[in-house]
Amino acid sequence: MNQKLNDAALEAVRIGWMAGESAAGLAERFGVSDRHVRRLVAGLERGIGRSGDPVEDAVNHHLAALGELDGLNTVRASTARALAQRLDRSDSRTAPAIARLLLDVLDELRGVTPTPDLVVEIRRRVDEKFAGLAGP
Repeated sequence: MNQKLNDAALEAVRIGWMAGESAAGLAERFGVSDRHVRRLVAGLERGIGRSGDPVEDAVNHHLAALGELDGLNTVRASTARALAQRLDRSDSRTAPAIARLLLDVLDELRGVTPTPDLVVEIRRRVDEKFAGLAGP
């Protein structure tokens, strides 16, 4: 029952969904299952960033503004481009982790020291307390 939807049909499904059309109605109109429609509009299948590459374009623009990069920063720039490409093609499950990695790399390029993760900070404090309890 699930036929392959081209990009135009996929966009029409998403627009119909945002306009309030039901998954059942969209499924019937496009010859796919209700479940497939729900997965498409949630970005779980065929990630939302497929038409154009907005994150990659933004990262390339940002990197161009930084000018000439040296050794390690060249590697960071390449990493940022790769992460941006991946983020543009990711689904809703993987996008948040990729976005965090991309932001960390961009911070490193700008020379910004990232704030420590709160969970990591709490674990560090707990480890210090336990180390103090263990004695010399």
